[in-house]
Amino acid sequence: MNPEQKKFILENKKNDSPKELARRLGLKEKQIRKFLDQNKRPANSTPQRMPSQRLVFVGILLLAGLITYVNSFKGDFVFDDGYTLLRNTKIQTLWPFTKFFTTPRGLGDFTFALNFALGGRHPFGYHLINIVIHLAAGLVLYGILRRTFLLPSMPPSFQHDGSELAFIIALLWIVHPVQVQSVTYISQRYESLCGLFYLVTFYNTIRHAQDGASSNSKKWLLIAWISSACGMLTKEVMATAPLLILVYDRIFLASSIREIFRRRGHLYVGLFLTELVLVGVWIREAVILFLPEDQTWGAAGFGLKEITPVRYLLTQSGVLLYYLRLAVWPHPLAFLYDWPLAYHVHDVLGPLLGVGALFAITMFGLFKKPRLGFLGIAFFVPFLPSSSFIPLNDLIFEHRMYLSLAPALTLLVLIPYAASNRFSRRTSWVAFHKQWVAKLFFLAACIFSLLSIQRNGDYASHRGILEKNIRFAPGLAKLYVNLGELYMKEGAFQKAIEIYEKGLTMDPRSASLYNNLGHALVETGSLKQAVKAYQKAVELRPQFPEALHNLGIALMKLGNMKAAESYYRQTLTLDPNFAQTHYALGTLLASQGRYQEAFVHLEEALRLDPKNPRTVSYLKKFQEHLQKVGSGNQPQKK
Repeated sequence: MNPEQKKFILENKKNDSPKELARRLGLKEKQIRKFLDQNKRPANSTPQRMPSQRLVFVGILLLAGLITYVNSFKGDFVFDDGYTLLRNTKIQTLWPFTKFFTTPRGLGDFTFALNFALGGRHPFGYHLINIVIHLAAGLVLYGILRRTFLLPSMPPSFQHDGSELAFIIALLWIVHPVQVQSVTYISQRYESLCGLFYLVTFYNTIRHAQDGASSNSKKWLLIAWISSACGMLTKEVMATAPLLILVYDRIFLASSIREIFRRRGHLYVGLFLTELVLVGVWIREAVILFLPEDQTWGAAGFGLKEITPVRYLLTQSGVLLYYLRLAVWPHPLAFLYDWPLAYHVHDVLGPLLGVGALFAITMFGLFKKPRLGFLGIAFFVPFLPSSSFIPLNDLIFEHRMYLSLAPALTLLVLIPYAASNRFSRRTSWVAFHKQWVAKLFFLAACIFSLLSIQRNGDYASHRGILEKNIRFAPGLAKLYVNLGELYMKEGAFQKAIEIYEKGLTMDPRSASLYNNLGHALVETGSLKQAVKAYQKAVELRPQFPEALHNLGIALMKLGNMKAAESYYRQTLTLDPNFAQTHYALGTLLASQGRYQEAFVHLEEALRLDPKNPRTVSYLKKFQEHLQKVGSGNQPQKK
């Protein structure tokens, strides 16, 4: 009887009879009874403290994470940070508090609101919280792996080296360069925070199962429920957690599904009920998935014109294999990828066969070697929301690997470890081979950490990461859009024009590039050229409210009021809440003496954007002007 079997007996003696324990451990009932008689604990006995080895491992994990990400504090706000943080009015106040629990990803927004309340728009605090979340997730992962390797049902070698194996895998996971996007890119806190809740739910489920009917069991149960609900309020990938935990329970902790629901049915009822939290906050937003592309900014959904569900699903076969490759060889890395969309099966026949083979091996493993098969399931399941049939405009993003990287690294570590064990049986150099395996992965962790430090440096400047990404993916229009906007903010309009024109040579069908080019041309006084650019943007994307609005502005400056009015009204047909267009149309109508109509649009512009000083000032002057020209022109108040 080995130490782990003894520990398992002591932990489960209150819930299982000696006969049941003997069956589960493959021992004789007589052995179990004899051991229990010899190890009767006093009522006032206290649990053992955490051994010093575990404290050392925890300390190294924290230190490695801090060394890896300390230079991320120099990182700036990049890409979606402007929308998610800087221009997001939702996070600029903490009240009403309920707004964070009635919208998708609301809990992530709440953490950003806390950051905003404490540090405003300075990126230091945002980076600090992101690093804390990632390190906490790494420690929880270490706990999950350690408890799994030390299970009595695991091979003796795994039980003996379980803590060391868990430490190596968690270390690689924390410092891996692929994780940089989830940590240093501030907006991807949604991914890392959801990952933390996912892992906490996992860990507490294991503790609840191992503690049986003890008083601590209820504590682990409650934490698992709360963590699952919080994850549902953070990101959609959390929806896969209850299913994956159930599969883990069946493979590692229970002998049958029937045993699971007999012992822990209430746990899974609670976990699956937390799915209702996700359903509740998404029920109002689900319509977005079915709206036309022009009404969803082309981000996601079945309304995307080019990216159909079938094409997206086909494309993800190659993406999944690329994710696996990055787990082993994380180079090159990019913020955005110009990944080709698969239109037909023959476009991705090789990747499809590869993913099919991996899935077949996983299914075969579940029946023949369930513990090994679980690694495949744990890799694929978290990708279900992002790599299935629901189209997303971004075909690939490194941060989507956050959770699935763990099983990939686990397999990567266990293969040489198992091989060294097998070889050592014939040479008796067990310790020698294990030491070399440990040194190999320590070297890998050092290399990963250095690559992550280098990758953090890319995020130090928005312009820097854009220019580097353009060199990696020169055909991606949105990179030129973002870089040009940076130059526009700096007043370098001619440089912005050059960027947009270069982008159009790479992607001549980008409506966004033509729209931004028109804006830059307006700023340089080239109104006629700007009109042509806007017209091209509208031609490429007829339902483009911003381009229609900008075209109206340019025509109004050229004195073509009739055409300008027509484009303003088209804009409001597509987006009735476009405050700037209401203002522009109101000023145009007022200039023509059509005061009644003008007042309606100016009043609507103020209602939609009540703090806009330009609208407030113009409306005040407009009302004063009406009083001077006579009461006959006074609009009727609604």
